[in-house]
Amino acid sequence: MSYHVHNALKLKILLAIESITNDPAEVGMFPDLHTISKEIGVSKDKVSSALRWYSKFGYINKKKYNEPTNKCQYYYQLLDVGISTLSKLTIRLENHQTLNLRKDPTVLEGEYVKGKEFDEERERKKKNKVTEVLNKHNEVVLNLISTRSGLTPEEKEEFNKLNQEFAQMVQQTISI
Repeated sequence: MSYHVHNALKLKILLAIESITNDPAEVGMFPDLHTISKEIGVSKDKVSSALRWYSKFGYINKKKYNEPTNKCQYYYQLLDVGISTLSKLTIRLENHQTLNLRKDPTVLEGEYVKGKEFDEERERKKKNKVTEVLNKHNEVVLNLISTRSGLTPEEKEEFNKLNQEFAQMVQQTISI
C-alpha cells in the first residue's frame, strides 16, 4: 500500500513553502514556483497546477512580487487552513496513517511514498517490465532455434551466448 500521489504532493508542497519561509539563512526570501519545484524535485507544471488548487481551497495565498525575480511573478504564503492541514498531514505521516483527510486515520502497511522513494519504485516497475519483455523475447528466439533444423549444436550454443550477452547489455543500460 502506498500514499496517494496527490496527497503526498500536497504534503511536500506545504512543507516546502513552510521550510523556505522559515529558513533563517534566506531572510526575506519568499517561496515562488521555481524554488518550490526545485526544493521538492517535481516539475513546474505539476506544482503550478497544485498551487492553483491549493489557492482555491484556501491552503495558501498567492501574492504578486513588486519586482519579480527569476521570471516568477507570484510568491506563496501559508494561510491558517494550510498550517492546520500541514500539521494534520505530518502527524499522520509520522504515525504511518493514510494522508487522506476525508477518511479516518488508519495505519497503512507496506511501502510509503516519500519523495524519491516513489520515483525509485516507478523505476523498479519499469525494469521489471523490461525484464519480462526480454524473457518473452528469449522464449521466442529459443523456439525459433529449436524448430529450425539448419543450425548445428555449436551454432545454437553460440547463438545462445550472444543472446545472453544481449540481455546483459540491456540490463546494464537499464540500471544506468
